[in-house]
Order: sequence, then structure tokens, then C-alpha cells
Amino acid sequence: MIQLRKSSVVVDPACVGRLKSEFAQSGYVLLPQLLDTDLLQFLLPRLSQPRWIRRVEKNIAAEDVLDDELALSLLHFVSNSPAFLGAIREVCDCSGASVFRGRIYRLLPDPVHHDSWHDDVGDAQDHRLVGMSINLGPRAYAGGLFQLRDFISKRMIREVANTGWGDATLFRISLQLEHQVSAVTGKEPRIAFAGWFRSDMDDFFTSLRRASARSE
Repeated sequence: MIQLRKSSVVVDPACVGRLKSEFAQSGYVLLPQLLDTDLLQFLLPRLSQPRWIRRVEKNIAAEDVLDDELALSLLHFVSNSPAFLGAIREVCDCSGASVFRGRIYRLLPDPVHHDSWHDDVGDAQDHRLVGMSINLGPRAYAGGLFQLRDFISKRMIREVANTGWGDATLFRISLQLEHQVSAVTGKEPRIAFAGWFRSDMDDFFTSLRRASARSE
């Protein structure tokens, strides 16, 4: 098991070895119960706030993003712990990964909300290596399948409903791969903390120290 807790990180070396082999073969792995129950219970009431802002990325996606600095900071703090970053570097064979940056978003069962095929490579300044999405919704949603396919052949590599509370998916970022989330149906939204492991100059905690120094 690999699990993020409020004050510690659990990393089972045997689990890391198995996940590394799986990721090398398919560019995708599932991390069951990555967030522990205490973290999820703390975040739960914050997800019901009316502080969601519509975000539209032309020709790719339309979603709601949570405007809650405390929830976002907590998730950034635990996902950038040195032990977890070390595990990610090993599992995904990405020694340059130095920071994870993400957002809390939701897709509603509404035709306006969508996520289309894209590769997440970004521009030269982004240095995105691996994507991660952690399911924050306590109740299973319908639809909302994560789909990963080969860019040239359009062959489907993975199609997964990541509905386990606190479960996470890792997927390789590459020009040879593209992914999307299918339309959410039913009554429950798909809520996730999602973003990218990147090879930035500064890690998360160095960035915090620089920001703190500038504000003094």
C-alpha cells in the first residue's frame, strides 16, 4: 500500500515494485486508498461549499473548480511529501519529478460539463511528466470513465471508473498518449484532486519558503 496521511506517508516497497512493472507496461496504475479516512473526512464538508467557479478550457473541458485555499493547500502538502515523491519517481521511472500541482474540480451530470481527448503535455515551461487524479467524492458516480488511448492508432489502453473514495490514478504524460473523462450521468458529481508531477526548478516547499520571504 501507498497511503497519504495527515502526519505520515506509508510506502510498501513490495507494492512499489509491482506498480512499477504495471506502469512500465501500460502507462497507468491505480493507487487504492491513497488518501486515508481522516484526510477524507476533513475534506468532505469543504466540498459542499458553494465556492465552485466555472472553468472552461477551449476545445478541451468545462468544469467547476473549488475556491478553497485550505483544502487545496492540505492536498498539495501531503502530495508533495518527500517520501511520496520518491515513491512516484520509482513507480513511474521519472527521476526528474520534483513537485505536484493540481486543482480540486467537479464534473456534474450536465451536458455543459465535459472533458475531451487531449495529451496534457502543455508547453515547454510546464515540464509535465505524470498525471494524477484522486477521487474525493464519497458516493459512487455513474459514467465519468477515465479513458487512456494511443494517439496514432486510437487503441484504448485503459477505461476505468475511479469511484473508490480516496483512490487515485497515475498516468503517463506523452505525445503518444491522450486521455479524457467520459460524460458523468446519474445524480452524483465526479469530484477529484487532479494535476501533474512536474520537473520544476523548485520543489513545493522551496516555493513556499520563497513566497514567505517575499511577503515579509
